[in-house]
Amino acid sequence: MKLSFFTVLFALTSLGFYAQRANKLPKKIRGVYVGIQPSYACTIGGSNLEFPAVTVEIIISKYSVSLCYKDPLYCPIQEEKVEKWETVKTMGDKCYQLWVKEKGAMLSDEWTLNSKRKTLIRKGIFPQPTTELTRLMYRDWE
Repeated sequence: MKLSFFTVLFALTSLGFYAQRANKLPKKIRGVYVGIQPSYACTIGGSNLEFPAVTVEIIISKYSVSLCYKDPLYCPIQEEKVEKWETVKTMGDKCYQLWVKEKGAMLSDEWTLNSKRKTLIRKGIFPQPTTELTRLMYRDWE
C-alpha cells in the first residue's frame, strides 16, 4: 500500500515538473526577423475595411517570441512561450515550424523558419495575408 502511494506521488510530481518546462528554441533560429505585411481588405458586418501595408518585426529568443507591428507600434505577442515546435525537412532544407498563441486568442500563429535561407514565413490568420520576413544580422539590430 505504501509503495503504490509513493509511486503515484513520484509520478505526479515528475509530470508536474515536465509540464512546466519551457520549450528551448535552437540557437540557429534565434534573432530578429523583419518584413512587410501586404495590405489587405475584408468585409465585416456589411462594411469594407482596408488595412495598409505594415512593417512586421518578430524577435525569437531562447524561451520566448515577440511579434510587433512597427508603423503604429503595436505588439500583440510579447514574450510569449512557443506552444509547440518541430523540425521538418523540405527539399533538402532544414525547417522549423513554430506555433505561437496570442494571449486570449483561440487560434495559433504558424511560423515556418528556414535556417539555411534565414527566412521566416508567417501564415496569417484570416484575413491577414502570408508574410515573408528575413533575418537581420547582429550589426543591424537596434
